[in-house]
Amino acid sequence: EIGDTLSDWEILGGSYEIAEFQEEKWIRPLSNGTLILKRIKLPKDFSLEFKVYLFKPGGAELRIFLCDQKDISRLGPDGPSQIYLSLFSLGDRDALKLLVRVRPAGIIYQEVAKYNDLAPETTHRVAIQVKGKKVLLFVDGKYIAKAQLKERKELAGLGLLFTSRSGHSLPYKDRPALIKDIRIASYSSPEVASVRGVQLFWVLPVPRERVPQLLLAQNQTYNGSVALEYLKRRFGTREITYLKLNLPGNTFKPGTSKLLLRDDQAFLRNLRDQLEIVRKLGGGLLIVGDGSDASTEEARKLLANSRAIAFASWLADNGIGDKNSLLRIIAENGGYEAILIVADNSSYESIFY
Repeated sequence: EIGDTLSDWEILGGSYEIAEFQEEKWIRPLSNGTLILKRIKLPKDFSLEFKVYLFKPGGAELRIFLCDQKDISRLGPDGPSQIYLSLFSLGDRDALKLLVRVRPAGIIYQEVAKYNDLAPETTHRVAIQVKGKKVLLFVDGKYIAKAQLKERKELAGLGLLFTSRSGHSLPYKDRPALIKDIRIASYSSPEVASVRGVQLFWVLPVPRERVPQLLLAQNQTYNGSVALEYLKRRFGTREITYLKLNLPGNTFKPGTSKLLLRDDQAFLRNLRDQLEIVRKLGGGLLIVGDGSDASTEEARKLLANSRAIAFASWLADNGIGDKNSLLRIIAENGGYEAILIVADNSSYESIFY
């Protein structure tokens, strides 16, 4: 609640509270140099996602540390950590630096990315993907950088340091770096991702307690951030429930957009039955392309685009969605990673992120 702190985070310096800003709840530091730590055993392959807002006066800065156990025992204002991301305000723009540790036992870093072209005074969506020794960075849906770790130890904590790049007459609590919606997710095995090729979610503009038990019993709740900002604007509500659907096996041929599904009537029948329930709730079906088995970032995006289209087309051929509407958005927009089927009228909407 507003004014609280987080029970599972340790305060190593300064102080903070949960505060409301732009009608949303954020972690807000109350003093410059506030340092908090979340002890968590991170899987080998995972993603870290969060939202950040940086105030201009004094150049608010947020430093993110991904630490092993030894790092945690000596964590200070500048780490140490295996992965070190700094996001900061530069007055007329926001910027970032990504660093990785060069020496396994030391605090010597290599700067692998510096990006100075982020819009100021706006909420940024940041994602760090760690797969083995490979680190990928995305901001606002845009690929920024890739780095390679010299040595990968088991990560055991996430540290956040709230500071600023210069002084200012305003108290720091009135011009801080803010963070919210921190999410850590483990990746499925590459074998699973390569044959599925898409993810499906019921998108319901109602709180979880209003979701019919039939849907809850057959699916798992999804708390991710796929196309969240678009869908919040689309449905005009902050209360959205996501339910992940189980797909039949071997949906796509690995590395291609060749659809292996042919006539899975049981899956289609179940989808049609649930679609009627979703229609009454005013929701839709979200199709998210997955190209994680591609070799490069450009190829990943192209593969995700083509798989989302191929799967949506297969559904339309089987009476789920309006084929003419799908052809229209393909002709108008060309490419995207997510497609929403609006249950009420079977129309399609493309989602860029």
